[in-house]
Amino acid sequence: MKNTAQVCRTPRLIILNLSLLTTVAFAAGPKNPTSKLYNADLEGQSEIDTGERIDDIRNKSVHNAQGTIIESKTNSNNSMVFSNSTGVFLDEDTRLEVQQFSQEPFTPNRTDLETEPSISQTRNYIPRGRVGICAPRMVAGSSIVYATPHGIRRNSRKKGRGGISIF
Repeated sequence: MKNTAQVCRTPRLIILNLSLLTTVAFAAGPKNPTSKLYNADLEGQSEIDTGERIDDIRNKSVHNAQGTIIESKTNSNNSMVFSNSTGVFLDEDTRLEVQQFSQEPFTPNRTDLETEPSISQTRNYIPRGRVGICAPRMVAGSSIVYATPHGIRRNSRKKGRGGISIF
């Protein structure tokens, strides 16, 4: 069994690289890069349910994030980046339900990769498994909520004040 601390520890350099890849992928891909999910790295097999169909996840694939369900299989994991520059690592046998992901438009060719590109609202549910999350500096008005059957991890920034609350 893997140590949870090892699974959740994601070096900042990797997230910056994932953010750069995401910016390049979104700039080359859809004209509106907001509210997207980019699969940056995959080991093994994972599936994505978009509400219309269930597909195997491929490396460097881009999906609309709102309402999707991502599941990693046994002996598999994947790393994804939301278009607000939040990096998420899903360990094996993990299910992530994107209940809400909305984001204001932004210019995809930005240079500040440590700060969120625009205001976003994220609400995800993890009924099973383990995730590692690396969020950028959030802009005022944004919020990120990750809920599990055992509790909620919330990060929000309102008018210059930031903070994390655990319930």
